[in-house]
Amino acid sequence: MGKHSKSKHSSEKSNGKKVVLIIITLIVIIALVFGIFFLVNKVNESNKVEGVINSFFEALKNSNQETVNQYADYNQLINSIDEMILQDDSDELEKELFNNIEWVIEDVEKNDNETVAIVEVKNKDFKDVMTNWMKELVSAKSAGIEVTNEYALEKLTNELKEEENFKTVIKKITVRENNGNLKITVNEDLRDLVFPGIDSVIEVLGNN
Repeated sequence: MGKHSKSKHSSEKSNGKKVVLIIITLIVIIALVFGIFFLVNKVNESNKVEGVINSFFEALKNSNQETVNQYADYNQLINSIDEMILQDDSDELEKELFNNIEWVIEDVEKNDNETVAIVEVKNKDFKDVMTNWMKELVSAKSAGIEVTNEYALEKLTNELKEEENFKTVIKKITVRENNGNLKITVNEDLRDLVFPGIDSVIEVLGNN
């Protein structure tokens, strides 16, 4: 009788261990499934953001304003350097701003309701462009030349065409969801990224 009870107890103990192992196995499988799901979502989100950023820069490079506006406020971006540029009817000036731009997405990180990308951009050195342009306008005024908007824009276009120095900067791009679409935030970081060197010019002007 005692041997039978001991055998029954051992069987129940063995079954209990099997149940625990099954539960642990299920927990591990569920954790793996959720982990894979999380990683896939993260990769998909990163790919979407990278796609938006690449499309944005491609549109800038090709002077496709309509496409740029799908991802960021083009006028706001241009106004961050000089709103007068938007008055150029020929579009030649705006093409010169970005026709040599190059970019590399270094990293993408999701933070709560926004995604931040680290982007490296190479473009014409806008410190040289803007400094030389302003010097030329000052010289023209000193020589008694009427500096109209058309005159100023023509000189800026020429400066961009003649600029041979390039500058590379690394900045953060902020991407947020807006009505179901991913939009790039136009801020100082984006301005300083697409117009490398412009921050030092604006800083000097702000101190005067």
